[in-house]
Amino acid sequence: HGQKVRLKAVLISDLMHSSVLKDRDCPTRNVTPFSDKPDGDTSIEAFDDAIRGSLDDYELRVFAVDVSGIFRWSEEGQPHGELVLEKVWSYKRHHGDWRDLEIP
Repeated sequence: HGQKVRLKAVLISDLMHSSVLKDRDCPTRNVTPFSDKPDGDTSIEAFDDAIRGSLDDYELRVFAVDVSGIFRWSEEGQPHGELVLEKVWSYKRHHGDWRDLEIP
């Protein structure tokens, strides 16, 4: 709980209800990302802009991401992991099924 981590995963967002981090090796587990937007680091804001994209683009957002932050476990509701993002090292949008995405 409260451990700093760096991970490569798939981020999926529907732009309205939720965003989740997923791993093909554990497809039934989700980690909920939250942004803390640390001072002086613009990587999270740039990634947020990429997720939003064009207003006429209604496709589900799927990205390969390399992110770091503070992981915590939540027992609230259905137990799940949460990641407070501190930095987005890289991201690349993918069009199609997230299970087909190669994570570098």
